[in-house]
Amino acid sequence: EGERVATASEDRTVRIWRRDQPRITKILRGHQGPLVAASFDAEGERVLTASLDGTARLWSVDGEASPIVFRHGQELIFTAFETPGNRIVTASEASIRIWRADGTGEPLTIATEGPGFDAIALAESGIATATWDGQLRIWQLEQGAKAMPDSPVELGRLESAVLALAWDPRGRRLAAAAQDGSVHIWPSVSEPAQVLGRHQGAVEKVAFSPNGRSLVSSGKDNAARVWRLDGSREPMTLRGHQRAVRFADFSPNASQVATASDDDTVRVWQLDQLDTPRALTWHRDDVTVVRFSPDGRLLVSASKDGAALLWRLDGSGEPLVLWHRDAHGVPARVTAAEFSPEGTHLVTASLDHTARIWLIDTATLRGEIAATVQGCLDAEFRRSYLGETEAQARRAFARCAGQNSLTRRPAADGDGIQSSPSAPPGDS
Repeated sequence: EGERVATASEDRTVRIWRRDQPRITKILRGHQGPLVAASFDAEGERVLTASLDGTARLWSVDGEASPIVFRHGQELIFTAFETPGNRIVTASEASIRIWRADGTGEPLTIATEGPGFDAIALAESGIATATWDGQLRIWQLEQGAKAMPDSPVELGRLESAVLALAWDPRGRRLAAAAQDGSVHIWPSVSEPAQVLGRHQGAVEKVAFSPNGRSLVSSGKDNAARVWRLDGSREPMTLRGHQRAVRFADFSPNASQVATASDDDTVRVWQLDQLDTPRALTWHRDDVTVVRFSPDGRLLVSASKDGAALLWRLDGSGEPLVLWHRDAHGVPARVTAAEFSPEGTHLVTASLDHTARIWLIDTATLRGEIAATVQGCLDAEFRRSYLGETEAQARRAFARCAGQNSLTRRPAADGDGIQSSPSAPPGDS
């Protein structure tokens, strides 16, 4: 049915490719404990991972060099690139450390003398922190600073523990999700907090829309709420899940919200038509993360069932399944999933102690086929699988055939057969 492509080459190999299946380009091994986070830098050239083994590691997406290891010393709950990416921030419940991205020198450290850190968010405006007692602070650090400021900006104390923090895209407004169900926002670091409203249970996450005009909150009351930050209307309540909503994400144009729930489902909501959300059912356990691709055409969901799923938002086809399995072949919870800035790759992290980088861009895969196969691809193949026009395909085939007629050599005995991996369920 055209799902797979087989190519034969004068390099004495046959390769089998899935046209629409992501391919593992790299398995990031080295952590000695479960991974809790993984993210790309702004250029999509590096991946930062964080683990309960007390380290963060900085990996090159394309290179084979060993990762740079940042030894924090305690189980990590947060890690991020500091804009513009020349420093790394790691955090445990007891301390926050700011490292040079090349791994040299000693880190700057923020230590809590009382209750531990419960939530952290990073922006150019500074590092926002919340401790177990509901106290919020912002630590402002200039680029190139060699010491932490003497004192942070005090934002006050909420009556309830803070479960999540988020900066808006411009790093000016800060939002907080609280255990008592309240959602708070600071218009600026110099203004008092405003209470947007409440859920009927604890609020797990908050996230701003890409245009900064709205905020979505995810709650244990089985609902998500979308708040218009200009105060022009009541919040939109997204109901339909049967259990807690753990995560929510806006589409790039802010017209949709995707929600992930403990009822094993994902729902995609058109914000101008809330009564008919699209329910995505496949997972067999709690769904903990959901994210839109940068172009808004794909959605990734990650679950405790050991799978990350890639969904086409045009409704076509079945989801593509990206497995994480431990050394015994048992599916291991996927804790993080994030697209690269250009949308060509996806990184997933898991309790199996690994992160995996997947190639998901069809155009890039076509380029790999063209670069890998050394023989001549006929015009029909080039049109179908390399996306060339009929004229381009004919010219390319004729040019290749003419060159090979002058340089062709006989194949040696013992030709090998190699199958190109296409998102295998294990580490093979």
